[in-house]
Amino acid sequence: MTANETLEIESLEIHLTQERMNAFGDAAGSAGRVHTDPEWAEPVFGSTLAQGMLVLDPVVQMMVGVCGSDNWFEGGRVKAKFVGMTRPGDTVVARMKDVEVVEEEGRKRVRGSFSCETQAGVVVIVGEAEGPLPQ
Repeated sequence: MTANETLEIESLEIHLTQERMNAFGDAAGSAGRVHTDPEWAEPVFGSTLAQGMLVLDPVVQMMVGVCGSDNWFEGGRVKAKFVGMTRPGDTVVARMKDVEVVEEEGRKRVRGSFSCETQAGVVVIVGEAEGPLPQ
């Protein structure tokens, strides 16, 4: 890849289930009642709500696919704004756009903007991601 080159990154999706949310909460330490206790969450929110970082995971996976895991975890960055809620039963598609390869301080990086959207077309996360490319 050369600097100033545009790049296409294939979209990824995640299907949210209560089981997946519970497992993520246990693993990530985000097992709050709003995420894992339907009896508590339903009267307040209509259902449990998925953890934002779980819904953001496809974006990270796309960037790991381009940058490689070592490069991403050493120098990847995500700026995200959570603009909607996701619930068990939702399928969320993460898409990258305006992706380009740039050179900074002698190192090539990939950067672009992203959105995460439910099967109903509701945007729930928007942001930017960038990370170093393999040398």
